Amino acid sequence: MKKNEYIGALQSALTKAKINDIEEILADYEQHFVQKMEAGYSEEEIAAQLGRPDRIAAQFAEITPQQMEAVRMGALPAIGLGVAAVPVVLLFILGALWGICMAIFAFASAICGGFLIGKINLAKIIPTMPYSSALLFGIALMALAILTAAATMLYFAYLSHLWRQYFNWQRRTINGESSTERSQQQNQSKRTLQTLIRISLILFGVFAVAGYLNSVILSGQLEFWHAWHWFA
Repeated sequence: MKKNEYIGALQSALTKAKINDIEEILADYEQHFVQKMEAGYSEEEIAAQLGRPDRIAAQFAEITPQQMEAVRMGALPAIGLGVAAVPVVLLFILGALWGICMAIFAFASAICGGFLIGKINLAKIIPTMPYSSALLFGIALMALAILTAAATMLYFAYLSHLWRQYFNWQRRTINGESSTERSQQQNQSKRTLQTLIRISLILFGVFAVAGYLNSVILSGQLEFWHAWHWFA
């Protein structure tokens, strides 16, 4: 349907529905046609996006005259999306806090691993054990720190991507734009982090098991921490 045909059909539908301020409504829709045509859309595509004129008239008939101006200006969609965004923003905040906890855990693992490897025991917070066990457990903790750090980076990248997608969806919804964007995540960085996670996970498992077996052999007990009086 061409622009003039659509505007004419919309005028007829609004008149039948006894809508006030028909001239202003038609002017808004004519301006919408102009803006979309400047963006490269054809008149037929714009008409198809807007929907049937009788349905538009029915929508205007269901609201009060005070609400009509807000609908034309896009206030109602914006207000509705703003209210709906509150729990979504809270979820993103909680997600960010969880990511911060992951980063703190990675940092703590690295510190503990470094203390074990370097024979550092400030305030005697590291349990007593032979250095061979401390070395193996220290390397395991360093691998765990790398694993957690890489997972945290991947997590925040994904969270940031979700936030951009949500923000762009809100913008398109308010502006009445169609969804034409495609995801352009940095796949190379993502693959690098995933590889790092796999390698550090393997190293963590190998050295943690090796540290346990070494401690069992040296202490002569499966529960070696009792032999070394860790919790005495």
